[in-house]
Amino acid sequence: MFAYYMTQRPPMPGAQPRNDLVEIEELDPTKPIEGVGRAYAKLIYSRPLTDAEISDFELMPDTDSLRKNEEHYKGMTIRFNPILNLWDVWEGEELVASVGSIEEAKAGIDSL
Repeated sequence: MFAYYMTQRPPMPGAQPRNDLVEIEELDPTKPIEGVGRAYAKLIYSRPLTDAEISDFELMPDTDSLRKNEEHYKGMTIRFNPILNLWDVWEGEELVASVGSIEEAKAGIDSL
């Protein structure tokens, strides 16, 4: 799951992307969150949002949840990169590839 904070406004129709939205956790904006500041809600999606969605809706990615979107496959690590909106394939400490989906990452590992 991929989480994002609403830091500019509370959730309401049209205020956040609705495709693949799994859950909305309303937050108290008077209680700051470390590394985020104030937030009206935490949105949980079943997919990573695009850069355009993040920018258009003024969302802040929850880096802790994005770090959890990591999978180990045949001795390599596949990890979502929220800055580039790509899946990175790591062999130990070495970045091997960056691809558009986790399926592409697995196919690339299988072809090695």
